[in-house]
Amino acid sequence: MINKIVLIFACFAIFQSLLFAWSECKAGFYLDVPIQVIDNNSINAPGVNVSLTYQKRDEYFFPGQPEYVTTDAVLTDSNGMATFKIKNDVPNSNYLDCKLVFHVNYLNFTKNYTFNLGTFYGKYIINIPGKRVLVSMVDSSGSPISGTLTLYPSMEFQLNNTLSIFLPYGSTPGYMIFNGHRQGLSLNVDSSTPNFINAVFRSYDVNVSVLDDLGKPINFIVQVGTNDPINATDAVRLRLIDNPASIKITASGRETFRQINPEKETNITIFYDIHAPEISSVNIVPEQDGKVSVTYTVSDNGIRPSGIRETGIYVDNVYYSSSLKYSSAKATVSKAGSFSFQIVATDNDGNKAEVSADYVSGKPPVITENTSGNDTDANPPATQKGDDWTMLGLIVVIVLVLLVVVYFYIRNNYISN
Repeated sequence: MINKIVLIFACFAIFQSLLFAWSECKAGFYLDVPIQVIDNNSINAPGVNVSLTYQKRDEYFFPGQPEYVTTDAVLTDSNGMATFKIKNDVPNSNYLDCKLVFHVNYLNFTKNYTFNLGTFYGKYIINIPGKRVLVSMVDSSGSPISGTLTLYPSMEFQLNNTLSIFLPYGSTPGYMIFNGHRQGLSLNVDSSTPNFINAVFRSYDVNVSVLDDLGKPINFIVQVGTNDPINATDAVRLRLIDNPASIKITASGRETFRQINPEKETNITIFYDIHAPEISSVNIVPEQDGKVSVTYTVSDNGIRPSGIRETGIYVDNVYYSSSLKYSSAKATVSKAGSFSFQIVATDNDGNKAEVSADYVSGKPPVITENTSGNDTDANPPATQKGDDWTMLGLIVVIVLVLLVVVYFYIRNNYISN
């Protein structure tokens, strides 16, 4: 019985000695320490930043010198491997710390892994919770596009097609660049995430049309930012990336700049007032002291007029400003007897109407209109007097021919008999 107990204690002592020998590391070593980084699926993780901290000296034998050192960082290769050359100068194992601390940095993942060097110098395996996924850059409609993907803090990928990227679990921030435009993103990965991710570069389709003040489409040129101008005859669909986006519309010789929010504004209609105001109901009322009041009506018609900006009267090159209340205008002119005057009205888009009149005291004014606008089709050329005389001459010739025909018909059929 005693022999069995002694045997058991002896075996236990031997086992403890083996464990101690297994865990004990030697002093004064110079060796290579290999490490391999894998993901949750045991797939190699290349491009991982790893450094190592270990004890190089001790204060007892090397007072005042660094006791622990950290190696330069290295990136794991395509097999997820990295090797560190370490050297320990401690001559006595009683002053030796056998711990190896690996510092792992990959994208926004940072963690320290601690191992005991021991007497078995093998390969150390580090598992990063993450997975490899296929990443593609697409626009808002899902069509593939080519660009640059940069993930925090500074890892850059060229996405000309689908690219396999190792991502740690959690949210990885970054940004995409497409055609010079930058857009932030966040790639979220967990154990349930499919093995493919679309990095969506937001783009927006916006319909732009230009109408006149009567609601009719007009030709225009649209330019997005510094891109090439686009000629449009009715409406045009723009693919916009920026939000907000800056567009420039050119129509009827005028430019309009517009900041739009393409995420909310999908249809943009811009109105141009191209028709001049109308001047009507001109009336002259004599007043005391040789003055007269000229009253008239000014109207800026259409579904989207720009409104009257200014109206007044010129008499002998002297301008009299008119007070405008609603559509009625009135100007008091210091002029007696007979005189000529000109009424002008300009809308806020620069279209100008003019009415000239000769006034003889006690008689209604004789009105002559001269309207100018930006609509070339709204003012067809007047019929020329020469055309009127040509038409009249043609009619006279036709009548004479008919008379000659009738004369010969009567003479041949009646007079000869």
